[in-house]
Amino acid sequence: MNNLYPPIQERRKMRRGYVQYLIAGAIILGAVILTALCFMLVNHLSKNPNASADNSAVGIISDVQQIQETSEKGTYVYPVFEDIHSPGRISGAWLIPGTDFLNSDDGSHDTAKAAVDAAIAKCAEYNFNALIVPVNYKGGVIYNSAILSNTAGGSLLEHITQTAHNSGMVVYTVLNLNASCGENVDLSNAEHVKTASNVAAELARLSDGILIDGYYYSENAAPYSDYLKNGSGMGFTEYRRGKLTSAVKQICLSIKQANSNVYLGLVCDSVWAKASSVEGGFDTSGTIFESLIDADADTLGWIKEDLFDWVLVKNHNSTEDITAPFTSVAQWWIENAAEYSEICFSLSADNAARKTKGYKNPDQLVRQLMSINGKNYIGCVFYSLNSFANDTSGSTAAVINYLNGTLGNDYVLKELKITSPAKTTFTTYESSISFIGASDPQFPLTLNGAAVERTKEGYFSLQVDLKLGSNKFTFEHKGTTLTYNITYRKILIKDVAPSANQVLDGGSTIVVKATARAGSTVTATLNRVTITLEEMPITDENGNIVGEYSTYSGVFVLPTGLANDTKLGAVEFTAKQDGMSETKKGGIITVKASPKPEEDIPDFTDPDKENGYVNVGKKYIAEVVSYQIETFDGDRIDDYSRPTNNYLPLGTVDYCSPNTLKDTASGNEYRLLRYGNRVYTKTNEQGDNIKVYEGTLPDTNSITFNKLEQSERFTTITFDTQWKAPFRFQMLPQEYSSPYPKTGAPKYNITSATFKYIDITFCYAVSCQGKIEFEENNPIFSKAEWIKNSKDYTLRLYLKKAGVFYGWNAEYNSKGQLEFSFLHPAKIKPANNKYGVSLEGVKIVLDPGHGGTDPGALGSHPQYTEAVLNLKLAKMVKERLVALGAEVYMTREAEVHMKKDPRVRLVKQVKPDMFISFHRNAATTPSASGYDSFYFHPYSKALAQAIYDQNAPLYDKERGCIWGNFYVMRVSDCPAILTENGFMTNASEYSKIITDSFNEQCADATVKGIVNYLKSIQQ
Repeated sequence: MNNLYPPIQERRKMRRGYVQYLIAGAIILGAVILTALCFMLVNHLSKNPNASADNSAVGIISDVQQIQETSEKGTYVYPVFEDIHSPGRISGAWLIPGTDFLNSDDGSHDTAKAAVDAAIAKCAEYNFNALIVPVNYKGGVIYNSAILSNTAGGSLLEHITQTAHNSGMVVYTVLNLNASCGENVDLSNAEHVKTASNVAAELARLSDGILIDGYYYSENAAPYSDYLKNGSGMGFTEYRRGKLTSAVKQICLSIKQANSNVYLGLVCDSVWAKASSVEGGFDTSGTIFESLIDADADTLGWIKEDLFDWVLVKNHNSTEDITAPFTSVAQWWIENAAEYSEICFSLSADNAARKTKGYKNPDQLVRQLMSINGKNYIGCVFYSLNSFANDTSGSTAAVINYLNGTLGNDYVLKELKITSPAKTTFTTYESSISFIGASDPQFPLTLNGAAVERTKEGYFSLQVDLKLGSNKFTFEHKGTTLTYNITYRKILIKDVAPSANQVLDGGSTIVVKATARAGSTVTATLNRVTITLEEMPITDENGNIVGEYSTYSGVFVLPTGLANDTKLGAVEFTAKQDGMSETKKGGIITVKASPKPEEDIPDFTDPDKENGYVNVGKKYIAEVVSYQIETFDGDRIDDYSRPTNNYLPLGTVDYCSPNTLKDTASGNEYRLLRYGNRVYTKTNEQGDNIKVYEGTLPDTNSITFNKLEQSERFTTITFDTQWKAPFRFQMLPQEYSSPYPKTGAPKYNITSATFKYIDITFCYAVSCQGKIEFEENNPIFSKAEWIKNSKDYTLRLYLKKAGVFYGWNAEYNSKGQLEFSFLHPAKIKPANNKYGVSLEGVKIVLDPGHGGTDPGALGSHPQYTEAVLNLKLAKMVKERLVALGAEVYMTREAEVHMKKDPRVRLVKQVKPDMFISFHRNAATTPSASGYDSFYFHPYSKALAQAIYDQNAPLYDKERGCIWGNFYVMRVSDCPAILTENGFMTNASEYSKIITDSFNEQCADATVKGIVNYLKSIQQ
């Protein structure tokens, strides 16, 4: 609870600073008056020797008393009280006689004391620090009074106060003015007001604080007949309001005169006046009691006149109330009264216990507290303790957890939300299903009647087995029921590609695929040709098989030289397993009419084994039209990115195959280039990769070394070329774990970077001229040599140290020259800070994955998606790096959508020393957990390992620093890595990775990893 205003003592001093000047003046004036009075008295006695000095003194005192009595007609100034009994933040309950104590049949004093002890013990258990105790009971009071009768059988108030103080609590008594003067009380009657003032003064000496209540006129009070006698034409309503205000002022003054340190408060109903009744009133069109209009009690006016230290507003409506919702009422009082008095709210535990309208949901009280979190008020008390303590719905436990700070605002949902599966009715072909979601942890959650295991934040992720046929799952939480109807069918073939009809060029090669149950035998038939498809298990990034299905693929080469468009029919897939057989038809393939090719082009899978060149004919040229394009192995059709294939820069040209190679599952189309690799024709990220046109290229190329430049951050080698032919870029010798497995995806994990040189092979080059010599202080290379191959030349650049390399880029400059730039190791200096270094001059690009309309993986809480958490962590890392002097760039700094290629282009533009992408993991099994870091190029592993070593111990499972082929880290310019910072789909881990405190730890660990990497590359 945040207080926007100073404590009550300070606020009184601030608002009445001018009083000090008045007091000083009054002292001077008083001295003058007293001197004059003394002179007058002496003079009077000298002239009237029989006059009594005592009588004269009494007359003066009488005059002072008369001045005091006029206070009910005017304003007055309190002294500045220095020791007001305010706990600062109030958390407590109403302790009501007849309900919380004095509620037994025997009515004995000892029984009442025992009930009080139990009640206060319960409040101590709740960590309450204040009790609100009405003192009026059955026509009397619960303490020994010289004015009113004690109807409690003893001084229970004294016992309550002593016991509460022993437990660290304050006691604020509530005085009902209408019950303090006997029957037929009239607060417009001076004698009644005097009696009430005396009762209030008496109570003030027994209390830490007093709350004035019961100040509304009784039925026959302030009659019209009195108004006619004393109203002076002011209007009857104004007369009644004025008389009540005068009474309240006199009572307040009596209290403060009796005990200047008492914490004086006012109990208010929720609505002072409606906006339709008085300008500035509460805006509502409903019918509701208005203190000012219906009872002539100007409660807001009294507060603004500084009569009270605090106000207790009986805000007993729910947040859902139509006429005066809790939050709106609270906001009105804060906006209109908090400048003048401290505001406290009374919340209705009674309504929660009875489940009255708006209180059906057991978290209503928590909703009320959450709705005013951070507002300018000093606390809440619950009416009454009996209802609060005897709750069985979970409402009280939720309130206490919230007040104690164990129930956060941000991370805890108030309603049941299931983020996965997205639909409540569907059919699946997997034998199990995972439910991921969140609920209010203070209240039970059941699935088909059984309790669901959750984290303390209410998050859950569970996997349940399905039976064949219909499955019904019913979640119940806080009166809400959510039902899932899931049908499980066991089939052999889940889906096939192509699934839609295709019209293709003759001679095209197409890849057909089926997702079928693992271990099946799958065939595909087209145009009476049947092939057996190869099984590739579906795995996660660690190589673990996921799900019950595999991908099966094979290749058809379409006929050519057809005179007319020819429909070959649908691709028919057949799967067989354990005596079961299933057939599924795909899209219909139509081959466009095409003339017979002029030359016989051999099959693309049979390249020249020595140089990798293939015969694609000499009719069609492919020219690179994007800033760079990725290349793929040419002797197979797959979509696997490999670090042994390099990008080709804008402007590169080569002969290409006359027909496309098409993957019907992904929709990707390729052309095969003469130098032996495939390239995309276009991609969703970059658009067109190449343009194809007819033309002629030279059979050979010539390369001439132009210059070598060594700057602070780069070594650049420039070549003149006859034409912009492709080149190969390889780091050798380097061993990889499983580059060409018999089944499944390739893996290019390395134990360490062992390559000793860089080989750049200039395709078709028959002449390479120029001697390349590096300066002795070159941080990367020691020497260079030309190697003549049978059909081309290779430039070998020897590294000074095996595996010590930091990235490269190739492009054609404005003169058409081919430039290779090689990144130098970043330099750092020692510094006196937490990490021991200065990163001044170091450039770093941080990439929070996903964003905007791309939320990434979903966790239990719909608000905290992967994209949100990635940005949270990246910003924390940036803050630390900038503090160390680094020049940090972010691919995004807000929740905006960003495709992958613009992230890579930022790297090309900035030319950083490293690139780090932040992600969160997800899995089909809720038990998956832990941290991974990924690298693509061998020279990126050192950075990935350094950051992994610092972060992995923060998690329950260390999954490893491993190779991956994610798009953004395939950039070659610098060490580029991707981190998976915990699993969104594991409720326990998710509850940790969403918190600021854990992300702060991860940010520290990441920066330590970066620093350790930079230290390791210093020369």
